[in-house]
Amino acid sequence: MRRFIALMPQICVTFDSASPASRLYPSLLTTLGPDLSHSSVQSDPSGDPSTLTRSTHTTMAEVQDQSHLEEVKKLTQERAALFRQLYQYQAQLDGQSTLNRRSDLTLRELQTMPDDVVTFRVVGRMFMKDDVNKIKSDIHTLIEDSSASIAKLEAQKKATEKRIAEIEAELKELIEK
Repeated sequence: MRRFIALMPQICVTFDSASPASRLYPSLLTTLGPDLSHSSVQSDPSGDPSTLTRSTHTTMAEVQDQSHLEEVKKLTQERAALFRQLYQYQAQLDGQSTLNRRSDLTLRELQTMPDDVVTFRVVGRMFMKDDVNKIKSDIHTLIEDSSASIAKLEAQKKATEKRIAEIEAELKELIEK
């Protein structure tokens, strides 16, 4: 049984040819070959891993390492984008909730007033006279629309949170490799 030592960026891996790692990394063993003299990783005769030197030859492990780094970077960027989207959903939810509460309070006040009271609607910088029943129906519509919007935003927020959890699991899995 020959012992192979492979030096990857910041990691020194040691395994022998009968270990499970040799079955997981056959390309690394092929790159190292049976004779370490022509491989990209060389050590002194004592076998001390701290004295390993590298040639400029790129091994398959380094290529795999770079692809893992690229995938981690891609997932991290996607995670950051999803967090920005999550904050936007939360801001929209807060705005819709505020609108819903304000409309509900206004509707409650209008319910206590008689139907013949003079009411005005704000349009830009001016007030326009309007019927109480018309204003009540408009506020009901506004409350229904904002409630539907809140439900939609909450569903989108949950889906985004689920995707963030999936990405974090993928990142954890990649880091553990």
